[in-house]
Amino acid sequence: MVALPADHRLARRKILKAEHLDDVPFIPFPRIPQTHYDEDTFSLLRRAGGNPVPSYHANEINIALGMVASGLGFSLVGRSVCEGCRRDVAFVRLANFPEVAKIMAVTRSREESRIVSSFVASLGTYLAKTRSVEVDE
Repeated sequence: MVALPADHRLARRKILKAEHLDDVPFIPFPRIPQTHYDEDTFSLLRRAGGNPVPSYHANEINIALGMVASGLGFSLVGRSVCEGCRRDVAFVRLANFPEVAKIMAVTRSREESRIVSSFVASLGTYLAKTRSVEVDE
């Protein structure tokens, strides 16, 4: 989903193409070199037909959303972020953009933990209800 300032000219649209955002500064997050997340996001936007221009970088999602609300640009966020948390940010669907994310839970193989097992089971149940999921154990 595209996070835009609520008063932005594109904020009222139901769906955007990546090229609609070419003149809007892009605020990627998080900027963690080990994950390559921001680089992957740039690549996905380019493959969707856009030419993102970075403006600022945010270390985490709430900082990115604050920057968006302040009118500094747009950011990409997961659909779950859009559920009524902000009135100063509009969330618009992006056309031709793969809505896929990998979620991994890493646990110690020789150490049993009821809390960890319960969390992983709950996560699997939630994801299975909301979309197709592959679970590796």
